[in-house]
Amino acid sequence: MKKFLICFLAAFCLAADVSYAQFMVTEEKSQSKINLIYSSFPDYAPIGYFYTPKKNRGYLVTIFTDALQKLATKSNWNLIGENYDSLQSAKKAFERGELDLFLGNYYDDTEQKRYADYIYPAVLNNPIHVIILPHNQDKIKKTEDLKNLKGVYVATEYFSGYMLNNFKNYNISPAASALEAYEKLFTEQIDYIIGSYYYNYVQASLLGLKNEVAFSKAALWNMPLFLVVSKASRYNERIKRALSKYVMRPEFKNMVEESLREKVKEFEILGQSVVPPSFVREQTAEDITPADMKE
Repeated sequence: MKKFLICFLAAFCLAADVSYAQFMVTEEKSQSKINLIYSSFPDYAPIGYFYTPKKNRGYLVTIFTDALQKLATKSNWNLIGENYDSLQSAKKAFERGELDLFLGNYYDDTEQKRYADYIYPAVLNNPIHVIILPHNQDKIKKTEDLKNLKGVYVATEYFSGYMLNNFKNYNISPAASALEAYEKLFTEQIDYIIGSYYYNYVQASLLGLKNEVAFSKAALWNMPLFLVVSKASRYNERIKRALSKYVMRPEFKNMVEESLREKVKEFEILGQSVVPPSFVREQTAEDITPADMKE
């Protein structure tokens, strides 16, 4: 009996040593360096866009990258930003697992829910505002006022499915470009432009129109932006574990918001020397209400 007990204890200790060794190998493997490929909107400044400096190769810019890089350093990730020629191309790569992480996805993209794991909570709200001529500000005091007016949204902007469906309840149609939308606004073919605050603020700045229009002071709706991990990514669980904890920290949200402010300011500076298009009518300084940037 004593001999049996000794043998049993020896076998148990050996099994424990093997299990511990396996655990250490697994733990070491989980912390090994990985290449994590991410992307975002290809042409949706300031949230995500492809930047090509003079005489240098272009690269993907997003308001999430700085905050993500801090986590990547701690998690032993090598971040690789991949730019795609279209959002559709990015989504196909994401579905196949060639793209591990997409930065800034809308929740109600039903098709993408099949192959995306959302990280909660949302990192940022993308607010929807109306842009109008200063002398028409009294026309819109509440959302219901839009039903009696005519508006457009920029067709190249990225909206959630919910928001596009919501537009059907109003007299809103697409304009092919920001330039076309603003021309219709200034020639009074429409009463307002509707769209996300930051994208339209950047577009107005780049067209030299930032001080010629008024933005609604409050958002009509919000489109939450999420980080999403590809279900087909080989690092799916590792990325989800790390991000789920990190996005809960105030520092992550603060870094994203700070990056957003910086990017908007950069575009604002770029637009300072731009001459407004010829369709802009003469207005006195008293008639102009500059758009307020949120601090």
